[in-house]
Amino acid sequence: MLHFYIVKYSDVKEINIDYLNNFVLKKLKQLIFKESNYPTLLKLINKKVKKAKKENKNKIISMKNKLIQVDGAINKLTEELTNSNSKSISEKILQKEMEKAKLEKLIEEAENKTFDLYEMEDVVTIKKRFVKYMLKTDKPFCRAFIRSFVEQIVVTNNEIEVILKTQ
Repeated sequence: MLHFYIVKYSDVKEINIDYLNNFVLKKLKQLIFKESNYPTLLKLINKKVKKAKKENKNKIISMKNKLIQVDGAINKLTEELTNSNSKSISEKILQKEMEKAKLEKLIEEAENKTFDLYEMEDVVTIKKRFVKYMLKTDKPFCRAFIRSFVEQIVVTNNEIEVILKTQ
């Protein structure tokens, strides 16, 4: 376990959580973004990018299959309409046409999405922006991230000690 003393204080009745989070994130940045870790970080980031690319491809396939089903439903409804001239069938066709247009737009967006692999200089950029990003991001996500690394926080009469997990 790694121990860090944040501050020695006297007569402080409450601890500023933002200060505590900022301190822990800076320590994590120092530990995570060691230059010796860059190749591993790059490999992990690119693994996540490749997974996202594969998930996007599967999403496109799923949406195209749904589009085929919608087209089939439109064709069936069109046949029914020619045989009966019902207003409710016309409304159903309009609804299916809107669903089709929405699917086509989603497919186009997914197909235009790029998944560029990261380079070593991108890891350096991530390191520079890490603390600011984490503090601005979704608070529950930030707290969960910090909790995944912090073993415990010990507050005594005049100091705060943060104990980080090492494994």
